[in-house]
Amino acid sequence: MAPHKKKNRYSHEASELVRVSRHDKWLKKSIKKHNDRFSYPNTLYEFDALKRGMVTIVCNLHDHSFTILPDNHKRFVDGGCEICFLERRRKRSIKKGEKKFIIYFQDNFIDRYEIYSEFRGLKKPINIFCKKHQSVKTITKAERILVSTYLCDHCYESVRTLQNRKTFDDLQSDLDGRLPDHIHLVDLIFDEKKNRSMVLFNCDIHGDQPPVNLGYINRTIHYCTKCGDLVSGFSGHRFKYLLDNNLRGESYIIGVIEVEVFGIRGMKVGVTSQRRGLKNRYSFFIKQIFFSVVLDEIDILALENRIKIEFDKYRDKSIMGKGVNQGERWAGDTEIFYFHQKENIINFIKDSVDELHHSDINYHDELDSWYMPESFPVNVSREKNLNNIPIPVIGVDMNTNEIICEFESIAASNRAGYKNVSLILSGERIHSNGIRFFKKEGFDPENIPSIS
Repeated sequence: MAPHKKKNRYSHEASELVRVSRHDKWLKKSIKKHNDRFSYPNTLYEFDALKRGMVTIVCNLHDHSFTILPDNHKRFVDGGCEICFLERRRKRSIKKGEKKFIIYFQDNFIDRYEIYSEFRGLKKPINIFCKKHQSVKTITKAERILVSTYLCDHCYESVRTLQNRKTFDDLQSDLDGRLPDHIHLVDLIFDEKKNRSMVLFNCDIHGDQPPVNLGYINRTIHYCTKCGDLVSGFSGHRFKYLLDNNLRGESYIIGVIEVEVFGIRGMKVGVTSQRRGLKNRYSFFIKQIFFSVVLDEIDILALENRIKIEFDKYRDKSIMGKGVNQGERWAGDTEIFYFHQKENIINFIKDSVDELHHSDINYHDELDSWYMPESFPVNVSREKNLNNIPIPVIGVDMNTNEIICEFESIAASNRAGYKNVSLILSGERIHSNGIRFFKKEGFDPENIPSIS
């Protein structure tokens, strides 16, 4: 006996009327929700049912067509347009960052400055109005405000005039116990033209040093730019330098902290000098400090290395991955660990501190097992060029054109306290602390361009 064949409940004509009627109801509801954001040129012919069959819709904002289930188009805020979705997500991220930024700004600057433009993200420019000097300054990246004290050039200059005029006795007192044995304070001079104090040091290894400003000595632990060059970069180099010179370094702090970077929260093992502190070191990104301890620098570096080795398999690479995808990594993204290891890491630090206090540490063994972090693979097969080699620079007085200093690289000038040298070379800025900088190659002291 042949199987029973199910008959259609409606005729073809009736089914078509039902389909068209449902399409019209869906279309009215869609237009009511999305207004005129979308066009529906072919949906009458493509529509089958709300949750069956795809329809083609055109986004009028982006002149972009896409296919989607009719019911999803009606439900989704962006109607199914992926471009609208990405734009909304970006705006939501900016809005979230703006809320935190405004809170930080109000807590630190609201009595002196006002925001004079729309916040478009931490990487975008923002205009700041100074209430005292009635002037507006454009900050090239909003995130720079998070590490700044003065947002107005006039405010900075007036405060610097007072701060920079130190006496030699004041400076000796400030540096008491901080100078390495091979570094000696020679003199303190005040440059009336540049309106700042300059410090002269002598290094037993590298001889008399060029004058450096007070900002440099507040940041450095070397007090000799060439000594700093020898140990810059990899923390193992600094550890070896301390070990080879039988030094313990200044007091350092290691802490287990919570940070938020790129909207992602992570648990970081952070290290910095005690005089700087964890809050100043990680400023805008730090959320809370779970645990911290102060030791000599050499012990902190050894302890940090042990933690990296012991907990390597628990490294959280989310922040690193986000930075790689955005093309701008966060500087501290290699010491981020999963939160569930918080107590284990804290107990590991406590046990290590007990060991340091009750037994002698073989620092040479620590150096032999120094941790080299795994990172994301980087394609270096591109054609090489000379863009990244050091660029020797010469600094001249902006008023007299007298040659004041000379450095083997832009980085060396930065370490000596001169900022934004690369911007000066490119013409985006005029001077740093009253000094104009030029590339040494091709520099003609008899033909220095005038300030336009």
